[in-house]
Amino acid sequence: MEHNRERGVILRRLDTEALGRQALAHLKVMAPTVDWTAASFQYGYAVAQTDNGLYVVCTEGVGWEVTHSKPLILDVIASWKDADGLAHHSMSPSAAVYLSPYEVTELMNASTEDIDLADLVREFGDRLEVNFSIWHDRLTAKAKS
Repeated sequence: MEHNRERGVILRRLDTEALGRQALAHLKVMAPTVDWTAASFQYGYAVAQTDNGLYVVCTEGVGWEVTHSKPLILDVIASWKDADGLAHHSMSPSAAVYLSPYEVTELMNASTEDIDLADLVREFGDRLEVNFSIWHDRLTAKAKS
């Protein structure tokens, strides 16, 4: 089912590949006996910076305001090999990355890819459409105020 979403709310994608490499290096230090092979994130993320704040929205249409007292928390999904060389992938987060507004802004500035909110949020059912509408309204209201 295709939805006619309002367009025009442009965000900047976060480069989670570089962040994943940092998370992998951290996992290797914290658990050096594990053969960690990758660290990634469950969703894609994009940032909107307005006069009223810094906001991050994921591909599920869930979002957060990022402040010094409320850092962005991203769950890390890890992969590793066991002693027999068999690959494994975590079903739940293996770690978390906490990002301050400064760090989110740095990641945003390092990226060159803009994306419309309408394209960022997946399309699959009413829950995602409601999430999209909430963030579309919130970000357009923040831009107008």
